[in-house]
Amino acid sequence: MVYPRTSLRLALTALLCLCAATSAHAQGTSDKIFLKGNPTPDVGQITGVQGDTILLNIPGGSTSRALALVDHVEAPAPPTYASGIAAYNVGNYDKALADLRGIGEKFRGLPVDWAQQTLAALGNIYLEKNDIAKAEAAFADFRKYYPKAPGNGLQFNVAQARIAFAKNNAVAAKQQLDAIIQAALKAPAEVNRTDGAAYAQAFYLMARLQERESNFQGALENYLRVVTLFYQDPAVAANAQKSADALRAAHKDVSVP
Repeated sequence: MVYPRTSLRLALTALLCLCAATSAHAQGTSDKIFLKGNPTPDVGQITGVQGDTILLNIPGGSTSRALALVDHVEAPAPPTYASGIAAYNVGNYDKALADLRGIGEKFRGLPVDWAQQTLAALGNIYLEKNDIAKAEAAFADFRKYYPKAPGNGLQFNVAQARIAFAKNNAVAAKQQLDAIIQAALKAPAEVNRTDGAAYAQAFYLMARLQERESNFQGALENYLRVVTLFYQDPAVAANAQKSADALRAAHKDVSVP
């Protein structure tokens, strides 16, 4: 079995924790909107996204900028982003939802990492809470508003497998997972943080499917792959370790090479 190099982070931590140090958004920090072809940013406080327009408070009033004209945005995350992601990472989904839902609703479409990751996290939170309709909507928004986000396609495909599993459609879930898992195993040590978290979900789900089918060796191997290779989603890694321990306790003759 191949072991990872350095701890990359928790998919939804480093990349996301990056914003923990910059949580002054609600206190009036100046945000910057850079329009295409213009190196001088519009400076103010971004108050939200409405349709295809960014709303911006500036000295003396308010204005807006069309998303289609925006090159990039520099804006710290709202204060509840870091606490919401921290809650998500330890499996406190009620707290995570309370902290992140408003951010997703208010800033959906804003071209910054924390807004992208909020939508992805919300999709996973709703799945954990078995609210399938809201999970589907959150992932659809993620794909719609951030088509070029790192790992967008992978996260969306894993989400479709998880949704199929939640709907008791094991065949569809497995069809989604097979290709994902084969891709992950080609070079696991080179997987980036965002993809690693998605792969963690995929291997954990496959292990659960295999355990249901009494393929205990396959299930144990995939639980342990989450723990040792694709551990970037800490809540999933913790669940995979517990599941592996329980499986070995119940089936003492089961092992992996």
